[in-house]
Amino acid sequence: MSKRRGTTAAILGALLVLSFSAVAHAADKDGDGVGDANDNCPGTPNPGQVDTDKDGKGNACDGDDDGDGVGDNNDNCPGTSNAAQNDTDKDGKGDACDGDDDNDKVADASDNCPKVTNAGQADTDQDGKGDACDVDDDNDGIADESDNCRTMSNAGQEDMDGDLVGDACEDDDDGDGVLDATDNCANLPNPEQEDVDADGKGDACDNDDADADGVQDGADNCPLVANPEQWDSEEDGLGDACDDDADGDAVEAGGGMDNCTLAANPDQEDMDADGIGDACDEDLDGDNVIDAEDNCPGKTNEDQADADADGIGDACVGGEAPHGLPPTHVTPGTLGTSSGCAYGPAGTTRGGAGALALLFTAAAFSAARRRARREG
Repeated sequence: MSKRRGTTAAILGALLVLSFSAVAHAADKDGDGVGDANDNCPGTPNPGQVDTDKDGKGNACDGDDDGDGVGDNNDNCPGTSNAAQNDTDKDGKGDACDGDDDNDKVADASDNCPKVTNAGQADTDQDGKGDACDVDDDNDGIADESDNCRTMSNAGQEDMDGDLVGDACEDDDDGDGVLDATDNCANLPNPEQEDVDADGKGDACDNDDADADGVQDGADNCPLVANPEQWDSEEDGLGDACDDDADGDAVEAGGGMDNCTLAANPDQEDMDADGIGDACDEDLDGDNVIDAEDNCPGKTNEDQADADADGIGDACVGGEAPHGLPPTHVTPGTLGTSSGCAYGPAGTTRGGAGALALLFTAAAFSAARRRARREG
């Protein structure tokens, strides 16, 4: 009887052990130490119970850990939701989980252009946005794509030489081939760098021309009176235009006093009394035939009559002298005519032909001199 009781007890003990073992096995099938009732992956060991997307399904058994609709096997950020799968630097790691999206070796947290490579981190306008990703690098209100000086503020977009490079960032604003740093007219083309008055300011932009005659004051012989030709008859350094006595004959031109303002004639001779002194009158006798062509330049003879065709007009082959020249008697036959008269100071012994020749020569010389002066 006692032996039977002992056997029964042994059998009951064994059954109890088996029962506990079965219960324990049923409560944690994956053996990860987390009871199946609380295990978010009861069939897959995951003692940490990580569940990124908080969907109640642990990552160990979840095909889309971050719940972004992209399966983990194809997700470039399986632990970070990024349905668009953006990967700026194409390194296989999505931007959502990449600490350096543009792969420029500058961490996104401190990169002023996290999506655009810019290792140098240039930021012209210091606005915290790098030039590489800033649409207005110089912050002048003009978008870079239209700005003729992208990295130098120039809201006015001035471009003097029209080369599409703004003056603000141009080394040669006027495009004359001379750099602004050495150009004596940086804003006006003057490749030759002319500077007549040597004041360091090129003629092209030098406004030191008070009379606006195109000659700089420093080189102008009449700085206050326009005289672009710079005529100076007496070569005294004072231009005729502002010289009261341009011919230096001590007779001032002012008020019409000098009857030859550009030819010296202190005695103011005027043979034909036409108001033009003989020194500058091309027709001394006023017969409307210029002296250079007049066969009797000292006496009026509009018809230029010359009976013997000797080149000396009839009007000056008689006893009547030209205006202002007294007749002189000489030995007959010395003139080549029968007149016996010559023109010159009383008592001279020079022949009449010689006197006339001198007169013609003087007249021609005077006319030539006046023409040369005007042409010069």
